[in-house]
This record gives sequence, C-alpha cells and structure tokens, in this order.
Amino acid sequence: MHGKARTWNLGSAIEYHFVDINDFASRRNPNLKWSPYISLGAMVNFYNPTISTRYGDGDWKADYSLLFPKWAGPDRARDSRGITMSATLGVGTRYKLSEYSDFFIESRHQYFFSNWVDGLNARDDVANKFVDWLIWLHVGYIYYLN
Repeated sequence: MHGKARTWNLGSAIEYHFVDINDFASRRNPNLKWSPYISLGAMVNFYNPTISTRYGDGDWKADYSLLFPKWAGPDRARDSRGITMSATLGVGTRYKLSEYSDFFIESRHQYFFSNWVDGLNARDDVANKFVDWLIWLHVGYIYYLN
C-alpha cells in the first residue's frame, strides 16, 4: 500500500513569550539573546488523501480485500477530500542574530478532529486509539523592517 495526504491549513495561533517580546524585538536590552515561547492555535484544514496498492489489479475500491485487513472495507478506507478542524500546540524560541534579525525554531503538534485526513480509519483496531495528528518542525529567519 502507498498513500499520500495533502493538506491546506488556514488558522491562527497565539504565542506567549516568557521574555517581554517588546524588549527583545526593540533591542532595548542588548543582553537578551533568547526568547522562548509557547503557542496555541486553531485551524481549518482542507485534506485530500490518495491510496494505492500494487497488490492484485490495484483496484482497491472494487475489491477491498486488496488492502491490509484492518483497512479492508468502505467504512475504513477512502480517498475523498474533506474539511476538518484542528488544534495546535507549539514550543519554540527565537535567538537574536543581530540588531535587525532573529533565528527561530519551533516544534508544533497538530491534532485533527477527524480520523480521515490520511484516508484510513481502522475503527475496530485497538491500535487506532487516536485521531490523525502531525508534528511540525519550523525553522526560520526573522528580519525587522523598522
């Protein structure tokens, strides 16, 4: 079996910085080099999974037995697009590189409110305790314009 899930996320997050972000960004205190933070957010997610198999003739929609047994059924595998909500929780930090630039790194956990984002839902399998989720690692560069 092979699969792919494409998602488009639209949402917002709020960040809480343990260091006063105004002091950090305005360069009032040149000794501030780190600004750790946590974030919490909500998103609307548009997903489009694809599922394929090389087993048999590959037409798993006509014959669900071509899929792994725990996903063999119309109520367990589907490749239709959908919309769901998700919640995010992140932890990260900014590091001051120079007067007008920062480096940041953040790890964010995204918890979907649907178990169909990847196209698979083994409802009666004891291993399927949670809905779909992602872990993101953001690395970036911030440049202050003023």
